[in-house]
Parts: sequence; structure tokens; C-alpha cells
Amino acid sequence: MGSSRGSHFLCSIGTSDYPLTTYTLNDRQHTTAPVATAVLLELKGARASVLVTREAQERWYQSLAAELEHAGLGVEPVVVQPVENESQLLAVVHTLIGCIAEGERVVLDVTFSLRHLPFVYFTALTYLVAYRSVEIGGLYYGASEITLRDGAGAPISPIIDLTLLFSLVRWYHAVQAARESGWLVTLVRQLNEELGRLFQRQQPHLDLTRVKTPLRTLADALASGLPLETGLAAQQVSNQLRQLEMRTPAGMVELSVDHLKDWIEDWVLSVSPYHSSLEAAKRWIALNEDELRSQLRLVRWYLKRGDLPKGWLLLREWLVSFVLLRVGNAAHWLQQEQRERALRLLRSWAVRADPNVGLPLGPVEQRVASLWQQLSEKRNRIAHAGMTTQWVSLSKDELTNLVRECEDVLEKSSGWAPALPPVSTLLVTPLGLSPGVLYSALKLLQPASLMVVTSATAAPRLEEAIEQAGARDLPLLVRQLDDPYLGFRQVDQLIDPEVDRALINARQVVLNLTGGTTVLQYAVERIGRRAQQLGLPLRKVALVDRRPLAEQQAHPYVVGDAIELEAEDPPGE
Repeated sequence: MGSSRGSHFLCSIGTSDYPLTTYTLNDRQHTTAPVATAVLLELKGARASVLVTREAQERWYQSLAAELEHAGLGVEPVVVQPVENESQLLAVVHTLIGCIAEGERVVLDVTFSLRHLPFVYFTALTYLVAYRSVEIGGLYYGASEITLRDGAGAPISPIIDLTLLFSLVRWYHAVQAARESGWLVTLVRQLNEELGRLFQRQQPHLDLTRVKTPLRTLADALASGLPLETGLAAQQVSNQLRQLEMRTPAGMVELSVDHLKDWIEDWVLSVSPYHSSLEAAKRWIALNEDELRSQLRLVRWYLKRGDLPKGWLLLREWLVSFVLLRVGNAAHWLQQEQRERALRLLRSWAVRADPNVGLPLGPVEQRVASLWQQLSEKRNRIAHAGMTTQWVSLSKDELTNLVRECEDVLEKSSGWAPALPPVSTLLVTPLGLSPGVLYSALKLLQPASLMVVTSATAAPRLEEAIEQAGARDLPLLVRQLDDPYLGFRQVDQLIDPEVDRALINARQVVLNLTGGTTVLQYAVERIGRRAQQLGLPLRKVALVDRRPLAEQQAHPYVVGDAIELEAEDPPGE
């Protein structure tokens, strides 16, 4: 087996009269168990621990130790008390754990163990593998009760490799962790170890190797809460499992990974497998009701395993996708600008649902707005790791009810499309002592409605500027500041439900950032920020009059130039 440095040979001896036989392993022979295991596995240089009672130490230990030392192992006795009750059983477990060092490679021979000792060994080794990074080099049993005869008629007994049984326990743990918590990383790690063991034995398992990479991708996607990556990786794993099932007899490893089939069928995405990469395949994922149902099943899967944060995050994004499907933007549903437009629409519905705003919504929009408010509030607190003065708690029942609501609204909204408001533009502009700015804005931008922020001093010029621009019939909302030079603190008081209604009734808001005092311009910026909160796209412009100041004052009603600063498309475009 090559170098045995760092190996620890563990065995025991009792007080019985043991049968004389020759032990065989891998076509090699040696007399006397458990020395035969150490010799045939070439453990020269390893240290050996022999579990003995005081009686066994006096009867057989010395001769066994001498043979092990002759085979090149350093030997120490580990004296334990005979086991008669639970506390003595635990004492043996602790003694075993104490004699094995961190990171050692343990080879165990159970040939002369008392009936309870194999269970003690398994318990101790399970602990050591989990908490001390111990490696299992092999578990062996010299089956003296199986007696064959060699050519000379001498008795021969096989040494049976029991390592498979310990691996099976670890596979069970990995599958259990995956089933109960959704944590597939342990399963991936166990698969890697098994493939490495098979490679060392020169028994590579190519079909099983092909499962490894997509399973790792699936584990990472699930752990990160990525539904589309999960679906694509699940498709790859499912394909490889089918191939494995057709080509390979069902062994321990195959049965373990086969447990995945039943879970992942709910997530598999129906995308052509012939793309050059998963990233390329992702661009072809279609947004439809089946895809939305699949994502809700994944949310329920996280819910069942108590992973509530991922459930909240996924459900919030699910609602954005739902709106894109119903609005008719399904073809580009993964483009960020399209998702931003859906977000703006959801935010505007949430504000419309506020009874203080007083703008009606249809029954589906009302229901979706309610879902959005509940989901976004909790999701934001989770996304920011609870960094708020409010207590953050996650309720499985609350999330379960929201999933049920989303399932219901999906099924009952077939054929429904939200009624988008007609394309219209609201101009929000300051008005100072130069009415020509407002005149130019009205003439150049041609808004459908107007909101003016002004002062008592400048307000008398408002009607005149509107009259000169031919915009007398334009819907108008005026907000007036008491102090146009220092009235910064009054600005937020101007943004009331009436301002919200004016903003939401528009489908796009244009901010003119020129004209008036700094306070008036600041008020316009604040109204623009409120428009963004309501989900409305903004355009920002500056109006320029290149004439001398004296000429502007003498002839204010001359159209200047509009310079586009920033622009966003309205939702649904």
C-alpha cells in the first residue's frame, strides 16, 4: 500500500483460545490475526493500539505485541474495563477517541473484538472522521470460522474488507443531510472521496464521474438560492443519472445518488441540452406559467427544509417575473431594464393601494400590490441582514400563506393583463422670477400635465407664462414654498397624497432642473425621487437661454434650448 507514515493500526485481543489458521488477503497469506492484516496491508512504520482488558493483557497481549513489533509497528496497549452498563460503554468510546490523533489514517481490525466492540469502533470512528479529520484506511475482519484448505490440507481463512460498510454509513449521512436540509455539498464531497478510492484501486467509474461536475453545480446553485441555475444543473444531473441507471448495476454509490431523481424532476428546465454552456442555455429559458410553477415548487422545497431567507428572496423575484409575463414582456424577462420596469409598475400599484392616495386599482392589481408590499418589506430586511432598529423574525406560516397566494393568483390570472395608463408626461419645474424658463419648457416638452414649485413672489407670473405658451387647459398642480431661499425643511411637507396622485396619473415624469432658487430646484429633485419610489421613470432636462440677461428680462417669452441630462423608458414600453 506504499508509505504507511501517519497510519494508526487499531485492533484488540481477548482471553479466548483462538483457532489456528492462515489468513489470506488479495492472494497473499500470513498467520496469526490481527497481525496478518497489518502485514498484508504493509503497515510497517505505523503505530498500533491494542484494546485489551487487564485479563487479556496478562494472557495474550505480550505475544501479540511482539509479533506486531517484529512486523515493524510501534505498539501500545489501550486498557479498557469490561462493559456491563451504558456508562462503561461510553467510557470505552472516549478511550478510543483519546488514543487517535488529529488527521491520522486509521486501519481497524475487528477479528478478535468482543461482540459489542465493532459498534463501539463504528461510533468512535464516525466521531473522529467528523471532528478530527481522521481518514479511514480500511476495516477488516479475519473470518476464522470460514475455513478452506490449501493444497497441503492446511486451514485457510479470508480477511474480509468491511470498509464498504463504513462508507455506507457516511453515504447515509450525506443523503440524509441532503434530504433534510437541502445541503448537497456533503453528498458531493462523499462522491469525490468514493471516486478517489476507486481510482486508487484502479477501478475508475466513468459513468459516476460524469455525475460529479453537474452535481457540484447543482449543489452550489441550491445553496445560493438560484432557481434558473438550479433548473439547468438539475437537467444535467437528471440526464447523467438516467445514463448511470442504464449502464451500471445498482451499487451503494449508485443507490445513494439515485435518491436525487425524485427531488430534481420538479426543477428540471426544458431547455435544449445542446448549448455550449449553461450560461448559453440560460438565455433560452422561456418565461411561462410552467416556469413560474416550477419556481414556486422550489420555494416550497426551501420552506420544507426551513430555509426561509431563500424562500422570501425567491418569492419577491417571482412576483417581478409574474408581472413581466402578464404585461407581455416575457421575451426579455431576464434583462435588467425589463425587470426594473416591472418593479416600477409594482411600486406604483403599491402606492395606488394606499387609501390616502385614492387612485383605484383593478382586483388583480390590488391583490398583487398587497403581495408586493408584504414580500418587499420582509425581503429588504433580510437582504440587509436585519440591520434595522425593528426586530426581524421569519415566519414559516407567513411565507407558506404567501406562496399559496402566489399560486392562486397565477392560476386565476390567466388571460389577464394589467391596464397600463395612457402614455403621458408630467412636467415638474421650478418657477422663479424668470417666467421664460417655464414658457420654454412647455413649448419644447409638450407635457400632458404640469406641476410647478414656486414662491409667493414668483407665483403671479405663472398664469401669464402658461397663457403665453398656449397651455391654459393643461392640468396644473402648484406647490408654494414660504421661503424660496432657506426653506429646505419645508420641501418634504409639499409631497403629499395630492402630489402622489399627480405623479401616478402620469406615465413619465420630466424634471426641469433650471430656473428659480436653489431651494426650488431642490424641491423638484425631491419630487423626482418620490416619482422613482412610485415606480415612475424620469427624464431630467436643463433649459438654456443663450441671450444676454437684459434681453431675457425684456423679452422672456422666447423659446430656448432643452438639454437632455438623464432618461428612462416608461414601464411596458
